[in-house]
Amino acid sequence: NHKDNFRRYNRKWKKLNSDKVNSSARKRYSKNVDRMRTYDKSWRDKSKIEALNLISNCNIICRKCKITDVNVLQINHKDLKPKDEKHGIKFYRKIISGERKTNDLELLCGNCNILYDYEVGKRKYVGKNSRAKRRVEAINILGGKCVNCGITDILILQINHLFGKGRKDRKNRDRHTIYKEIVDGINRHLFDVRCENHNILYSINHL
Repeated sequence: NHKDNFRRYNRKWKKLNSDKVNSSARKRYSKNVDRMRTYDKSWRDKSKIEALNLISNCNIICRKCKITDVNVLQINHKDLKPKDEKHGIKFYRKIISGERKTNDLELLCGNCNILYDYEVGKRKYVGKNSRAKRRVEAINILGGKCVNCGITDILILQINHLFGKGRKDRKNRDRHTIYKEIVDGINRHLFDVRCENHNILYSINHL
């Protein structure tokens, strides 16, 4: 019909004029950064919730600990995750459209997802590694437990950048440099310890 023909023509035109389309999109985004970021986040969050509903049959909850906070819930692959499959808006849209089946997917919170990965061997804890020891030492210096929930499981504890500067800091140096500075007593006031779930929530609230 007419709508399908128009969509095909539109896709073909955009493909042939990708430079013009991308340039126009960048200009439009730069003029409306705050509004576009708000729209992007709203669309991404809506797509995520819709995908989580499909995976869980409208029962959005961590399979293990039963937490229901959508912000910390993650999609876990019961089998090993395909190397070319990245989670994000495109992944959510594939689930929503039915292109991606959900029989091998389940919902886990950030904490339970990490522990699951260790259980099935997706992650390996090398406690005797010098870098791993430095990480543990740094976490213990900062209190050794999540400042929110008090959890002490070293596998899910993370060093959190206060004031929301973690992403910028990690671009300039790696995490092991941060561990060394904490052990050496440098800028300890800029960090605290949180579990995966509370680290995610802190990041959301301090973007």
